[in-house]
Amino acid sequence: MSKRKLFVTSRDIAQRLGISAASVSLALNNRPGVSAGTRARVLEEARNAGLLSEPENEKRRKILFLEYRKNGQGSNQSYFSQTFSSVIEGVERQARCKECELSILTADAENFEEVTGSIDRRGTAGLLVLATEMEEEKILLLDRLRLPMVVLDNYCERADLNCVMLNNEQGVELAISHLVSRGHERIGYIHVEGDAVNFRERYFGFRRAMELHSLPIREEDIIRFSTLYGGEAVFWELKKKMEGRHQMPTAFFADNDIIAVYAIKVLRELGFRIPEDVSVVGFDDIPIAGLVEPPLTSVSTSKQELGNCAVNQLVNLMDGQVDGVQKTAIKTRLIERKSVRDMGGRQRSGTGGKK
Repeated sequence: MSKRKLFVTSRDIAQRLGISAASVSLALNNRPGVSAGTRARVLEEARNAGLLSEPENEKRRKILFLEYRKNGQGSNQSYFSQTFSSVIEGVERQARCKECELSILTADAENFEEVTGSIDRRGTAGLLVLATEMEEEKILLLDRLRLPMVVLDNYCERADLNCVMLNNEQGVELAISHLVSRGHERIGYIHVEGDAVNFRERYFGFRRAMELHSLPIREEDIIRFSTLYGGEAVFWELKKKMEGRHQMPTAFFADNDIIAVYAIKVLRELGFRIPEDVSVVGFDDIPIAGLVEPPLTSVSTSKQELGNCAVNQLVNLMDGQVDGVQKTAIKTRLIERKSVRDMGGRQRSGTGGKK
């Protein structure tokens, strides 16, 4: 007799059927947006997995998980999926542990009002919002729904909303401390300018960590850029900022792993060796970090714990067990690989140079 997986999520069903998790959620919750054929396939798979066999499901409180992507299915979809699939998995698992029924909606800048206008306030007990890319004004609009709500990976200073975030400043301090322990003093920073809270916190974390280690912050070593597009657009923007420089810091910290990977590619094209001439550290520890050459040292963030914690906080809100407004920060850890050179002690004037 074959053994069936003890716990099956909508993500598992989506992978088996080759469709999105959002489509599975729409089918399971009898919402429009999927074809009759897809709905039938999803329901059959769910019955086989035992997801529809419990009559008490009808009595469970309904939690809505709203996943917001600023550019919808644009060029940043791959990075978003790599980074946040674990968040959704954590939310699903913890919702089941708390005996709550979970629905998933996806929105972007273009359909935000239409999607949020479809939220059933009478049938929804609580709202989770993955708001990494969400502007503050949209968070304020959601607050008007007057539902118990927890914001994930963002926060809003103009509203009394509970949120669960990564401890960005602590993560950056881990990265800088690691570089210092390997003898680096001239440390540069590749920073994405924009309205994302994570990047703003990492910027302040970089300045704080450098000051903590009594290291000078050279403005010429902070490479600032912004792009509305992902992929190769990041490469060309970084190349434009870096080319023409014959001296580099001995190390760069990058706002995330994708930027770090493209920075390595640019530096190599400009004649620098990694990590012999320039070391690089990223943030997020997405799967590609361990696959590039050299494997990337990165700050690891527990996205599944982010989802778990958000569900726990929301359930406490629904039960009236939360006093005041809570901002929870999830601790990070450093994953050391091979993109950082051990310089054997602090170098007072060393800089990376072409060989």
